[in-house]
Amino acid sequence: MAKGRQVQHANEVAAVLFQLRRRFPSLPLDSVQKLLLVVPRGGAPGCASPRDSVLTPGRMAIRSREYHESRAELWKKDQEDREAAGNIRYGVDYTFEGTIRHELGHTLTTENHVKALRKTPYGPSWARKNLSEYSGTNPKETLAEAFCEYTRPGYKKGSLPSLLEKILDDMVNGK
Repeated sequence: MAKGRQVQHANEVAAVLFQLRRRFPSLPLDSVQKLLLVVPRGGAPGCASPRDSVLTPGRMAIRSREYHESRAELWKKDQEDREAAGNIRYGVDYTFEGTIRHELGHTLTTENHVKALRKTPYGPSWARKNLSEYSGTNPKETLAEAFCEYTRPGYKKGSLPSLLEKILDDMVNGK
């Protein structure tokens, strides 16, 4: 990725994080900073340790806005098919902004959040049915996908189950 594009990418990520920080002023800054200045070359749309990324250890990678836009129709169709089949309740956001919110969810997730989730009825089968297939792979992905939904513009408090929202509140507030 060319140097100018790296700067543009970092600015695009920062703009999304700035909007989130305005909506959620108690978001821990150290978690927000983990998503800044990362310029991926490959891997998933967002990932913790992609093989082909320029990545500082402990940082997250977000693929480019162009990558997300080039796949938007495919992801939208997949989402519509799942909804039509009754296989999803909450829409997961596969946009550039949604990926950033998902990856921020990872940076905010602690073992305490995972333990709290395991004490709820919102395990893998619930996550696959209500969030996304991917969210059912492990508790950290469930929390990241739920965080993406919870921080979506227009999200209405109480849309997700209250026990899950309590964990997400704790994540947002650095608890």
